[in-house]
Amino acid sequence: MRRPGWCGIISAMRWFLALLLLAPCATAQLTAKPETWTSLEGHYIADADHNDALMMYLLSRGAVNQARAAGKRFDAVLPLVELAGNLLAANNLNAAYRMWGRALAVYKGRTPGDWLEAASSLQFQLDRRIAQPGAVIHPRLSPTFVLDRPLRDALSIRITLLDPAGKPVYAPKLDKLDTLEAREFSLPTAGLTPGDYAVQYELIDNDSHVLVSAARDLILDPKLPDRIRSLRAQSEKLSLAGVAAKGPLHALAVETVEFVAAQYDAALRAPLAGYVQNLSPLTATLAGFSKPYYSTDSIVPARDLPLAVELAEGLLAGASPLAARKGDLR
Repeated sequence: MRRPGWCGIISAMRWFLALLLLAPCATAQLTAKPETWTSLEGHYIADADHNDALMMYLLSRGAVNQARAAGKRFDAVLPLVELAGNLLAANNLNAAYRMWGRALAVYKGRTPGDWLEAASSLQFQLDRRIAQPGAVIHPRLSPTFVLDRPLRDALSIRITLLDPAGKPVYAPKLDKLDTLEAREFSLPTAGLTPGDYAVQYELIDNDSHVLVSAARDLILDPKLPDRIRSLRAQSEKLSLAGVAAKGPLHALAVETVEFVAAQYDAALRAPLAGYVQNLSPLTATLAGFSKPYYSTDSIVPARDLPLAVELAEGLLAGASPLAARKGDLR
């Protein structure tokens, strides 16, 4: 009989540690009392996003370091950060993310409660990034974990379609949030002019205070879907013709066309966006930023499509469109 290796033993010990940490309070409810803040309730139905967990880890560690540098003590924060680290070491990313979120919320003076459970669980996305005016857009809320009880806090959800100037297209309605469950909404865009819109999600308390918010970009353009399909067709022609085999510059140009065509084709069916716009509403809210300079958007039609079309047309005409180009081509 083969004995387990050290890696297997260490992994098993980590899982055992996580169970020891969570077992005493697996059914305890999160309240305003600090002694409940290390408890975890409910069961997971989806994985936490690694980018969210990484950002939450950096933010919570940074908060602790800033407090220490200023000579301050945050006795309620440090145990949460340390517990999150233990949970991560035990490969429990979901629980670690929740603990980091609690630590950062407490650091910012926000008392944990059912609002934080809802904010930690519900992830917000659109069904696409690019659409023609007149299409019905479907924003979605997807929980990563659920509670086996109704929410105690009086909470509501507001979904708002914002025009290019950031103003609501219509007066949004509040939807009461009683349980953590998947929800889908419908936003009509009939009669809207082309432009860069956004769909905003807000979690609101009984006093109309916005607890958590996030916005997802939406491009409405009557011609863009056809331009993307045309580029996709050109990309397929290049592949069938074996143009990439003509040389390194041809291969690089073909790869560029294929990448842009695939990205934008996917944006017709998925909410492709930059790093910040893919963060959960809780992470983005606690981080306190919207669109920092270091977040590069993966969908900028005016930047990407003219180049891809130029390369595709040149390659299909038998030319090597990168041969005469100079400078930074990234």
